Amino acid sequence: MQKRIIIFGIVFILLSLLTGCGLKTNSKIVFVSNNEICVMNADGTSQTRLTDNKAMDYLPMWSPNGKKIVFVSNRDGNQEIYVMNADGTNQTRLTSSNKNYVYPVWSPDGKKIAFWADDRDHSIFVINVDGTGETNLTGNDKEADFFPSWSPDSKKIAFWSQKLDGNKIYIMNADGTDQIRLTNKGESINPVWSPDGNKIAFRSVYAGQVDISVINVDGTGQTQLTSNGGYQLAWSPNGEKIAFVSNRDGNPEIYVMNADGSGQTRLTDNHASDSRPNWSPDGTKIAFVSERDGESEIYVMNTDGTNQTSFTTGGGNQPVWTFISAWSW
Repeated sequence: MQKRIIIFGIVFILLSLLTGCGLKTNSKIVFVSNNEICVMNADGTSQTRLTDNKAMDYLPMWSPNGKKIVFVSNRDGNQEIYVMNADGTNQTRLTSSNKNYVYPVWSPDGKKIAFWADDRDHSIFVINVDGTGETNLTGNDKEADFFPSWSPDSKKIAFWSQKLDGNKIYIMNADGTDQIRLTNKGESINPVWSPDGNKIAFRSVYAGQVDISVINVDGTGQTQLTSNGGYQLAWSPNGEKIAFVSNRDGNPEIYVMNADGSGQTRLTDNHASDSRPNWSPDGTKIAFVSERDGESEIYVMNTDGTNQTSFTTGGGNQPVWTFISAWSW
C-alpha cells in the first residue's frame, strides 16, 4: 500500500511537470501588424495573420482559456468590439452602436468583456461573451471614465475617472454598484490589479512628473514606486516584479523593479524607443515593441534583459501572451 502511494505521488509530480511544460509550449503571442491581428508561437515561429480586410483591427486580448481573441475593428464604419476563435475563424461582432468602443478586456473567469466608449460619454461598459447583456456601468454623459481593469476574482473593476476633482482611480463591483474613489493625491490613471488582487498599480502624475504608484484595494497605503519616470506597467505573473517603460535615460526603455519599487533595473539600452512590455505566462520572458530597426517590431528577451531577439520583420505592435491580463497600455 505504501509503495502504491509513493508511485502515485511520483506519477502525479511527473504529470504536473508535463502539464506545466505543455502550458509553456502551447502559449502564443497575439499581436498587430499592418492593421491586422496576427498570432505566433512563443518562440516566434508560425506567424499567421488572422484578420484580412482594409479596415483597422487592433487591441487584441486573449480569453483566459486561450481559445478566443477579442479585438477592436472599424470594418463596419466605427470602432466596435469583435471576438474570434484563436485560429481566426468565426469573427463575430459583439457590439453595435455609434459610440466607438475600445480597450476590451476579458474577465478572468471568461464570462464577460469590459470596455469603454471612446466618445462623448466615455463610460465603462460590460458585455457577455456571446454579445448579450451590454450594460453601461458608469452611466456618465458629462464625466469621463476610462480603462477598466478586472480584479483576479472577476468581482470588481478598477478604472480611472475625471468625475469630481480630476483624474482619480475608482473601484466598483462588476455590476457597476458601489463606486468608490481610491486615490486622492495628484493625478492617477490606468489602474492594473496585482495578480493576488490585493493591490492596484497605476500611472501617477505629481508636479508634472509621470511615475508609477501602487495602492491597497481598500484605499490605504498609496505609495509612489518610481521617482524619475514610469508608465506602461506590467505585473509579473507571480506579482513579485513590475516591468515598465521610462524615459529617465533620454528615450523610452524597458525597466523592471520589485513590487515595492526597489531594485529598479534597465533592461534595454539603445537610441530607439522600446515599449509595451508583456510577461510570458511562466514569468521567464518579456515581449516588447522596439523601433531599433527603423520601424516597430516585436522583440522577446529574458527577464534580466539578455537575449533580446526580434520576432517580427514586417512590422509588429501590441504583443500579448496567452493567459496574461495584469498589464496596461
